Amino acid sequence: MGELWLMFRKELMDILRDRRLVTAVILPLILLPAMFGVFQSSSHSSRLAIGVINEDSGKYSKALVAFLERNGIAIDENSPVTLVIPAGFSEAIEEGRSPHLLIRTRLSSVFDFKTVKLAGTLKALVLRFGEGVLPSIRPEFRLYVGNDVLSIEPSRYVSALLRGAFAVPFVLFAIGIYAAQAIAASVAMEKEGKTLETLFTLPVSRRSIILGKILASVVFSLLVLASLSASFCLASLFSKHSSGHSAGVSVGTVPLIFLSAGTFLLFVLMLLTSLLVSLFTLDVRSALSVAGLVEVLYLIPLFVIFMGLDVSGVAALLVKADPGYAPILAFLSATSGNYITALGALIYLLLWNAVVLRLAVWVFESGALMTKSIDAGKLRWLVRVKI
Repeated sequence: MGELWLMFRKELMDILRDRRLVTAVILPLILLPAMFGVFQSSSHSSRLAIGVINEDSGKYSKALVAFLERNGIAIDENSPVTLVIPAGFSEAIEEGRSPHLLIRTRLSSVFDFKTVKLAGTLKALVLRFGEGVLPSIRPEFRLYVGNDVLSIEPSRYVSALLRGAFAVPFVLFAIGIYAAQAIAASVAMEKEGKTLETLFTLPVSRRSIILGKILASVVFSLLVLASLSASFCLASLFSKHSSGHSAGVSVGTVPLIFLSAGTFLLFVLMLLTSLLVSLFTLDVRSALSVAGLVEVLYLIPLFVIFMGLDVSGVAALLVKADPGYAPILAFLSATSGNYITALGALIYLLLWNAVVLRLAVWVFESGALMTKSIDAGKLRWLVRVKI
């Protein structure tokens, strides 16, 4: 235990001496409080479909529907976004009164960005139609998320979540990519600086050396998490004074606990994965390049969700099997009250951590890192990822 403590202290001090790593602790305190207006709804998309309930028989309501169709909007009553034109809409325009419209939006989950963008596109088109009408049209919103009904624009709802509830997990994941890249250089720097052989001559077991590196990385992760928590508190204080749109926007404490726990476990998994692949590399450049490529695999579920891609069949199974999907699954399951599935997602991540940790220790103890040396310079066909 004494030798493990010595190796842990050495590795932690090496990490804290690296300015690139220390910035991962300091950066959230500066970055997160400034994260306002992160989400911007897209105003253009090809061949969109909305539902229309026209309770008005006047010429202006018919002109509005025709205008939407001319601008690529198809009418589909099964769409999660519905435009409700109330009775008296045309009469209000003719009498010089400001007419009201209702845009009803139902999100399948808080990550339903595709529907959010569709609602934003519909609003933009309604306002464009209203430019030729005096007085202007005032669209109102009714948002359905699970069992909650909110009078808020979908893009503002998601924006409030991103800069509030989701800020810590998302920024933790982003910084996890940066930190994992830096940790990947740990063993590679030992190789490149010819200090690894010196370590092996010390009266310390190889298991203690690698576990010391891993433990130092995890403690560093906890420092980043503490920094994120502090920055989240600061951002929350600023949000209360600078924006009134966050009122009533909440996804619940328990789902956020599951999301944060899952994201942290994924953060640790990224660190372990980077450390594992760096054992097989020749130098720091190769370690950063190969580790970066492997970490991209964890980003696939986020790409699919944020881009609103529709995947099915084998592709859907692969996305859901990706450890990067586990924090999202835990959150969505907890939101719907399915805590068994949410807990299962966290256990799934823990198993991945255990497997990668065991592999890293086995590779280090076997001495394979001294004979296996991947040189990224010879892999020119790969995209190189650098800090």
